[in-house]
Amino acid sequence: AARAIVLSFETRYDFIADIRTGDAIVRIAGKTATRTAERLGEIDAQLRAALPGTTVLAGDPRLREQVDAWGAAPSTLPTLRAIKERFDPSATLAPGRFVGGI
Repeated sequence: AARAIVLSFETRYDFIADIRTGDAIVRIAGKTATRTAERLGEIDAQLRAALPGTTVLAGDPRLREQVDAWGAAPSTLPTLRAIKERFDPSATLAPGRFVGGI
């Protein structure tokens, strides 16, 4: 599914499958950074629709601002927020950089 989506946007890609964990990693690159930036939101939306567990591992900061790296918030988000509040009440550790903006 990821291959078909990535290819439909005329992007280059590398694919790594980890048979030990079941993880699949797809790295995409457009012909130009500008073209990739213009279409990244749409590529991300299609990948997440087809593969709901999609997360963004890395990317240029300009591109990462266009997508939510974590995807849909887990049902445990209230618990995560409570733990963060308990152990980091001043929000000094990586503020807003985790799932749900924690």
